[in-house]
Amino acid sequence: MYSKYVKQVFLLSNLPVEIPVDRYVRFDELLLDRLEVELIRNKNIPLSPTGLLKMRPDLFDTYNAAKKALHKSHVYLGESLKSIPSLYKASSFTVEFKALNNDRWNTHKHLFIADMGFTERLEDATGIQLITGSVPLDKWQVLLEQGDPLIEGSGWGEVRDLQIADSALTSKPDT
Repeated sequence: MYSKYVKQVFLLSNLPVEIPVDRYVRFDELLLDRLEVELIRNKNIPLSPTGLLKMRPDLFDTYNAAKKALHKSHVYLGESLKSIPSLYKASSFTVEFKALNNDRWNTHKHLFIADMGFTERLEDATGIQLITGSVPLDKWQVLLEQGDPLIEGSGWGEVRDLQIADSALTSKPDT
């Protein structure tokens, strides 16, 4: 019996097959990089080297190491984050805010995945899924200001002008 819904199938092989293939990708393109893993684990990741040092001092010791990791990451490249589940893609948002660093208020970006309630597939619309949830800007601001309680030394302190910048999948992070 055939499914009513379109599904993604990953065929991991170098053998010829007799089925139509929509897209070919290298195996390493399917694997998550370090920042994508952290994004899925914590549902947020800074999009600048300074942000990584402020919010995730457990990941990098230096500005240059954070910058290098960002430039290599699919998170930074603004690609479609191929390996991240589609619900995470649909519920990801880039927020922009101002924070004090070295006695200057600068604009920064941070990628968040909102906790969505549930997905529902409409019976009469085979290709459409309904996603419900909320965008908790107030909780995100608290996280940015106070940091993660499990990560010593994280957080920006005061954060101003927090707003959703745009869809996370179409934005280009800052350097």
